[in-house]
Amino acid sequence: APTPGTGPSLRERADAFASRFDPVVDDRGYVVNTRRPQSEPQSQPEPQAQPQAAPDDAGVVMPEGQADVDAQFRAAMDPNNPKRGVEVNSASPAPTGLADAADVYSARTRNGTFYTRDAELAQRVEQEGGSDAMMAEALGYGRSKQDIAPDRAMAAAVRDENNAVIHSEVIDRDDQPAAAERLKNYGGRVEFTSLEQHLADREARANARKTTQRRFDLRNGPAR
Repeated sequence: APTPGTGPSLRERADAFASRFDPVVDDRGYVVNTRRPQSEPQSQPEPQAQPQAAPDDAGVVMPEGQADVDAQFRAAMDPNNPKRGVEVNSASPAPTGLADAADVYSARTRNGTFYTRDAELAQRVEQEGGSDAMMAEALGYGRSKQDIAPDRAMAAAVRDENNAVIHSEVIDRDDQPAAAERLKNYGGRVEFTSLEQHLADREARANARKTTQRRFDLRNGPAR
């Protein structure tokens, strides 16, 4: 692991984030753009309670905290919310409500697993291997990250009353008005920040979850 004061800056990591779905960090702490190979097309997936997560064979992706994963999953499972699905990367915890959710369909992606109530959408994601264009559509992005110049990229996020992230995406800075209109019905407040700030917040929230888990383990004995 990199020692304090070494490795890429948040700005460098933010630039990398603008060009792919999730940063991949090598064993020195540097961001690389390694991708998972595309999976073979499969038949339409069946509803399942808790599908297995995709193996992490392309490095370590930046995790999200449990509260954020759960907020995104709840929104995706809500038929009154325009959010059609959520991608949980292989470094993040599974949604808390996954086992109790009805009619959940899943598809493997380059970064992890996509969950949705829409069987046809899950099938398309699986067949197209989680391509940039397909995931932009499935996750409700205004445009693919590949279509946004790094020097024009910023983050848009929707947060619930507990500050958990219901939805986030990279947008062109000129698309703020359109994004605000498109995201207003996602069930929370819409905010716009730099990618650097967005990544710093995501990292802090994920680390807070790990710290809480470590304290719980120390109080209750070895983790099982």
